This record gives sequence, C-alpha cells and structure tokens, in this order.
Amino acid sequence: MICQSGVVPPPGAGCWFRCLTVFLSFNPKMKTKASVAPHDHRSLLERQAIALSKFCPIDRSNPDGCPLCNLRLLSVRGRREWVHGLTLGDLRYLVLYHANCAAVRAQTIKPN
Repeated sequence: MICQSGVVPPPGAGCWFRCLTVFLSFNPKMKTKASVAPHDHRSLLERQAIALSKFCPIDRSNPDGCPLCNLRLLSVRGRREWVHGLTLGDLRYLVLYHANCAAVRAQTIKPN
C-alpha cells in the first residue's frame, strides 16, 4: 500500500501511519501564502529529524539497528548539515519511519 504522500509505509504500520502521513503531507491549498508553506513544512520536518538525531525518543539510547545510529556519533553541526541536505521525501520518510519504530518499541518495552 502506498499512502497519499507516495510514501511506502513500513511493515506493521496501521491506521495511525495513514493519519500521520496525511498530517505530514503538504497541501498548498491549506495555506493562504503558498510560497511560504513548503518552507514551513520542511522546517517542521527538519526540526523533528534533528531531534531524532540526538537519541532514540523511546529510551534515549542509540540502538545499533537504527538508521541514525552512526549519524548520532557526529557533532551537532554535522548532524544539522546532514539533515539539511536531505530531500523533502527523505525527511518525510525518516520522521514516519521513526514514528512507526517508536510505536513498535513502546509496545515491546516493559514498564519498570
């Protein structure tokens, strides 16, 4: 299944993924100033990706299987430069991938 944004959902993604994809999908008709809207959308995704580049939001670790594992070893500046170099599609995928991973990990991690 491919969502409206053209993003292929990660395995195990359900209804929440479709809702999040619709939320993250940019629709220029929703803004009165269409020239500003793409920048706002990209800025939101970049902020989320930069936050994800610090550590895993579930347990504040740096899991070996995470696609951002090696990125987290870079300096803050290096991580920001890498994130700013991503395409809009890659930013969307990165944020959606981590939302799915967080949902799966939250279900598998046992509370203390």
